Amino acid sequence: MIMLIVIIIALWRACSVSGDHYPTNDKSDTPAFEQDAEQAADTAQQAAAAAPAVPSIASRPVASSTTATATISDEECLKDIQCPTDRFMPNALVLCKPLVEAKARYEVKWTDGWLTPMFSRRAWADDAHDAIIYVGDKVEFQNGFHAFSTMSYFCTLDLHSLKVTNVEVQEGSLPTQ
Repeated sequence: MIMLIVIIIALWRACSVSGDHYPTNDKSDTPAFEQDAEQAADTAQQAAAAAPAVPSIASRPVASSTTATATISDEECLKDIQCPTDRFMPNALVLCKPLVEAKARYEVKWTDGWLTPMFSRRAWADDAHDAIIYVGDKVEFQNGFHAFSTMSYFCTLDLHSLKVTNVEVQEGSLPTQ
């Protein structure tokens, strides 16, 4: 035990004497992890600037019973909620999941799977059919006593900007349909 403490102290002194606490690249005295973070931020900004504009609703393919990539006009698609719900489900899954998780104070456990999707219901957010509210209850939040409780979540996705405008989480399961 004493030998282990002596080794730890010797290593600590060796690091503090050299003054080199972080690995650095040859370019500067900036630690390597800070340079990597700066490079990643620059790459992300360049990718965002080069990203194409968001295409209209009509140019997005939707699954159909007759063809796999049938294209439906905006007006036809917005008549029935099923069409835009299917088109924008991947966007809702990717954008809403981290926002729901951010509402948790402790650990999060998802209970969705192949047979139980993350969103079980949907509704129009407004009369103009500009946004859809995706609704589900396939997540459990841990409380201060390390017990998990089922939560319901409501995620509003704007169909034109493809951004989440609102996320709400409340305790309890959704009522059965």
